[in-house]
Amino acid sequence: MIKQKVLIAGFFYGLIFESLGAEAPGFYLLPAMVAAFLYFKFLFMLKAVNAVLAFVSGLFLMIFWAFATNGWETPSLKFTSHIFMYVFLLLILLYIFSYAEKK
Repeated sequence: MIKQKVLIAGFFYGLIFESLGAEAPGFYLLPAMVAAFLYFKFLFMLKAVNAVLAFVSGLFLMIFWAFATNGWETPSLKFTSHIFMYVFLLLILLYIFSYAEKK
């Protein structure tokens, strides 16, 4: 069962970035919720495997959405690095929450 604290953390993380001005509605919120859900739903013993799979899925979803909102043009390298940092910081936050939950 997924802890509600984790989904709430992913929700607020996405909501904060969403409120700062996303191009498309849900651009930050949906990938944050998907990555948070997948990070804790995967049944792998190592949290690193869960983190990598959640990272790849969140990154793929955001880049796909960036392609779709940009008229199927490739996003710039600066925007792609922004997406990478967003998902990476989300996974650090989720790891901190999962570590604090174990204690």
